[in-house]
Amino acid sequence: MPIDPQLLSAAEAVCVQAARQAGTVLAEYFRQPLTVEFKEKGQQSPVTEADRRSEDLLRTALSTAFPDHGIIGEEAEDAINPAADYVWFLDPLDGTTNFTAGLPAFAISLGLCFRGVPVLGVIYVPWEGPQGTMFRAHQGAGAYCNDVPMQVAPVDVPAGTQLTSMPFWALWQYRVRRRSRIFRVNGRAAGSIAYELAYAARGTFQWSIISGARLWDMVAGAVLIQEAGGLISDFSGGNEF
Repeated sequence: MPIDPQLLSAAEAVCVQAARQAGTVLAEYFRQPLTVEFKEKGQQSPVTEADRRSEDLLRTALSTAFPDHGIIGEEAEDAINPAADYVWFLDPLDGTTNFTAGLPAFAISLGLCFRGVPVLGVIYVPWEGPQGTMFRAHQGAGAYCNDVPMQVAPVDVPAGTQLTSMPFWALWQYRVRRRSRIFRVNGRAAGSIAYELAYAARGTFQWSIISGARLWDMVAGAVLIQEAGGLISDFSGGNEF
């Protein structure tokens, strides 16, 4: 069964609406007292009621619109039909630590894979401006930021204006050579992989270096970058997840 372009277009519209609704949910909790739990030892992977409510809303919207699709979310323990041809990967609040600290740098991410290949991505940054910032793309249709076409940064960016998103320890983790162009750019760590990938697709970051990402962190962002003319690669030069 080939991929259905009309389904992708319809699915993107469903995602945009669901993401906006989830953003309204997050706004109810932002900078309010929250109980924070941790999914891993050492106070790693925080989760709050805001994460769970946002994911419940997204899962309900997608399962209602596409009952045959699989759904895998960061917070829900049970995956829905993970062997389906179409599988969604959801991060209802990427940047939970920022969120709980009152730092407005977080995003909602919805990515769709068809037989293991990322084909659709929507990332919503609800705190930017009165309507938030919506990034969307699906395979073969280009990438958009608030309905304006977007492209990745050009290869040659003037010195002093190059930005790279990366964990603060990335240069040591990856042993980046001092002669490389990546070493000479200004590094930034936003604390949200989805947020950083969206802004790499928009051209704000010339590179985005990530590590330890799960599929719900990066499927949507990967589609945005590829449809904006960018490349997804590992440090060996491969472009497979």
